[in-house]
Amino acid sequence: MSPYLHKLPNACAALAYLQLKNIEKINNHRRKLTAYYLSAAKKNGWSYPKNINENMTVLKFPIFTEKSNKIRKDLKRHNIYLEDGWTSAVICPKTTNNDALGYCKGTCPEAEKVAKNILTLPTHPTMTMKQAKTLIKHINKYIT
Repeated sequence: MSPYLHKLPNACAALAYLQLKNIEKINNHRRKLTAYYLSAAKKNGWSYPKNINENMTVLKFPIFTEKSNKIRKDLKRHNIYLEDGWTSAVICPKTTNNDALGYCKGTCPEAEKVAKNILTLPTHPTMTMKQAKTLIKHINKYIT
């Protein structure tokens, strides 16, 4: 099967069109959350990719901590879910059979370290600033 999409079903095209009509609003919302997370990361001394700036429209704001799995697990008790199947894995999603793809553990130690220690903070359109502030308060309990 070709990895390229040649036709988009009408229903999918309609959904994509609606998203494109709102892309500036969505991106501005992501920038606002990115700027907030970036400020918190700097203020609290969190480890994050230093090339991120407040004008970026990141899909998720990454921070690095050796406590990432514990934080995700503990946040669930507060109905905060940061596990989306795309973290904790060198090849995503983590349900991928790495052996079938020919990946040998230890081949990419930096990617393995990142996968183990990354915690991604949401910037999606339904994430509110109030929720982001609550999230930051919880994270500060673990890595400040």
